[in-house]
Amino acid sequence: MIYFKKVLLTQPDKDQVAKAIRKVSLKRNNPLDFTSSRMLAGTDKRFFGSEGKKSTNFTRIRYSIEDLLPKLIINFSKDPNHQFYKVRLSFISSVAFCFLSVMLLAVLALLYKNHDGIEVLAYMALFYSIFILLILLEIRLTDKAIQSVVNTSLQASTSI
Repeated sequence: MIYFKKVLLTQPDKDQVAKAIRKVSLKRNNPLDFTSSRMLAGTDKRFFGSEGKKSTNFTRIRYSIEDLLPKLIINFSKDPNHQFYKVRLSFISSVAFCFLSVMLLAVLALLYKNHDGIEVLAYMALFYSIFILLILLEIRLTDKAIQSVVNTSLQASTSI
């Protein structure tokens, strides 16, 4: 999979962030790409987590209204030298992104050859733009959830 965002961690370090997220995560044994991240009832958990040999992956728990948002997978490497986490799209979201990209390129090629079909290009560009905006919204929601969990964890550790 292609990771499109890398977040460097200086303060707090990677282990503290992963530990804070792990505290508010529900464990899944299957890969998160093919596991539903929907939750219907309220809970204090904010992420689903899956642990592998080389890394730990998390995805934000989404509620029914957020099903339109592409799913992001957050990857924490178990290598102690890596002080960052990486973000990528889930498999299904990646397939949707690739499909929209290929369709946009096909419409552009068709427009270049035939010089008609500007309406189709406008619709494809609109769908592509909406998908990109949904990805950016999900990135923002995930970043806010991570910050909230880390801040809560830091406040709890300093108040003891």
